[in-house]
Parts: sequence; structure tokens; C-alpha cells
Amino acid sequence: MADKPTSGGDRIDLKGVRASLTVRGEPYWRRLGKGCALGYRQSVRGGAWIARWTDTNYCYHQKKLGSADELTYEDAVRAAQVWFTQCRGGVIRSGTVAEACKLYVENQRNEKGARSADYSEKLYFQRLVYEKPFGEKPLDKLTTRDVLAWRNELQADRRKNSANRALRSLKAALSFAFRAGMCPDDSAWRRVEAFRGPDAADQARAAYLTPRQRSLLLAACSDDDLANLLRGLLHTAARPLSNAELPAAKVADFDPMRKSLTLRSYKGDGTERRREVPLSESAVAFFKAMSKSKLPGAYLFTCGGYPWARHEWSKGIRAAVAAANAKIAEPAERLPTDTCAYTMRHCAISDRLQAGVNLSRVAKDAGTSVAMIERYYAKFVDDADLRVKLASIEAF
Repeated sequence: MADKPTSGGDRIDLKGVRASLTVRGEPYWRRLGKGCALGYRQSVRGGAWIARWTDTNYCYHQKKLGSADELTYEDAVRAAQVWFTQCRGGVIRSGTVAEACKLYVENQRNEKGARSADYSEKLYFQRLVYEKPFGEKPLDKLTTRDVLAWRNELQADRRKNSANRALRSLKAALSFAFRAGMCPDDSAWRRVEAFRGPDAADQARAAYLTPRQRSLLLAACSDDDLANLLRGLLHTAARPLSNAELPAAKVADFDPMRKSLTLRSYKGDGTERRREVPLSESAVAFFKAMSKSKLPGAYLFTCGGYPWARHEWSKGIRAAVAAANAKIAEPAERLPTDTCAYTMRHCAISDRLQAGVNLSRVAKDAGTSVAMIERYYAKFVDDADLRVKLASIEAF
């Protein structure tokens, strides 16, 4: 039986007895309770502590606790008791960080759809966890220092907001694994906080272009395709997404009579979401020009006749920013180096708020929530409200 100690192993608590034990593969066991035993394996390389748990089906489960040089008998007993407690709760074997991420992706695929699962796996886990030393770490041995080191290494070659997004995905995966019983504790990553600072995800986007800077950027674009895409983003406050929103808009989505443009985006499960964006007179004229001589099913914006891809406009914008700044002598007037396609959306939303457009109207047209507008654009909201209030108390 599992509870019965092997002959000669009942005093493995004594160092002298352990030193006299014969070298063999089977450990010398000492019973610690029903279904629980602590073993000492003597080998030519030294001794090692082994814990053994017997489940209700009388199946044995073993776990190596460490070498006798690292752990005293009392340390081994404490480590064994912690594992026995986990076994009683159903956590017999702790998974690795990579296994936790894979389980999370599988659950996302079932609950939210392939789009959401592929986003997390391809953007973060495949590049930053799978087949990496960090991904091979067992969850029950994962420390806060391990997660901090992983987070800090990410920030070394990317912005803080990008590192924070990767950290959120990792913590979501590890927390799901904890709830699924893959590890006994979640404190190792729960204590790790996101970066804070001017380029962290919880701060408003700093890149904002003045009208003159926008004109310089558009003039510096290498071709009309890129310049037109940026103009469209400025007119609509749309998100620059591959296969969605403005890059995926077609001629049939533009309604010159209603002076609006229908934009489509997709949730993780593939469900389509639509919103109708009102257009100014100049925007209507612009979209009429973009629709001219095109069939209803044709894309409004293309790159060399083909649908836009994210990497194509990103590369083009970086080149345009560099070209524009090379012609500007005054450093204060140069375009921010982090200018990107999303900067156009940021500018469009900011302009609407500064013009005094209703907060809920801006949120609706931009396809976001009032809370998000208040969080990221509070300065522009306050300025717009202040101008209205000051206008009402003019005394001269």
C-alpha cells in the first residue's frame, strides 16, 4: 500500500540513517498521512526528496521536491504538504506558462471565436511566450520577479503601451489557468502592474498634428493613395484597421444624399458591427471624388489597385514624416516621430471636441464609448465646455 513505508525508510528524517541507505532507484518512503508519503532516493550523485500522493483510485502521483543538499527533512515535509493540499484541490500537476497560454487561446476560440483567439496567439504568445525560456517555466514555480523581468524585457524594444497590452494578455491567460486548476496560486502575476508614464496605455495619445503639420504630412506622402487614405481618416475619425473600418469601405457604403459613410468592424466571433458616420460638405466632396468611375463593390481606398494592408501604410507614413521633417528648420514645428495612421483618428476626434460637438455624438461617430472619450480626451472636452461657459458670461 502507498501508506506503508518501505523497510529501512521509516527514519529518513535522520541524516545518519539517510547516509547509510543503499543506492537504488526506488525511494525509501515515510508515511505522512493517508495517501501521503515522503520519499528519499539515494543515488550515486546524492540524495533527493520525492513526494507521493495516492488518489481515490489508488493511483500514484509523484513529484520531485529537490535535492537533499538544498532541502532539510523539515523543508521537504513542508514542500510535500503544500503539494498534497494542491492535490486535494485537484491540482496534481502544474502546467507551464506556454501551456496556460494555449489553454487560454483554446477557450477564446470556443467562447469568442477564431478572430479573437488568433489575435492573442499570433500577436503575443507565438512571438513572446512559445518556445521561449519564460514559456517553459512551471506555473507553481513562477515568481513575481520572473513576470517583471519578462515585462521589462518587452519594454526595452517597444513603447510602454505596447508592452502593457502584451502584459494584459499574459495575465489574462495565467489567471484563466489558475481558475482552471493548473496552478495553486496567482499572486506571482497579480502583483505585477502595468507601466505608467507618458507613453503608457492608460495615458492619452500624445501625437497631435496641427493643421499645418497635417498639410506638410499629406504633401510629403510618396503617392496619392496614401495621402487619400489619411484624408479619409481625418474626415471620419475611423480606425485604421486591416479588412475593417475605412480601409475596407466600398463605394456602396458612401451615401451622398444622406451625406454619410457606413463603416464596418468585426467582433472576435466574426459578428459584424456597423455605424453611420455623418460627413461635412468638404468630406462629401472628397468621397464623391474617391467614388468617381468606380463600381459599387469597389474599394474607396486602395494601394496600387489592391486593398490596403497595415504594414504598407505604416511604412509609408514613417517615410512621409521623415521627408516632411527634413524640410522643417524649426524643431518645435516638426511632426512628432511617433505619428502613425491612428494619429489621424486622434486628430479628428480632438477637432470635433474642440469645436464643441456633443460628447455622446463624438463617441457614437467614432464607434467608441463616452467613458473612453472622457478618459483619453478629457483635456479637449474640458476646453470645449469652458469656451461655452466663458461665452455666456462675457461682460463687454
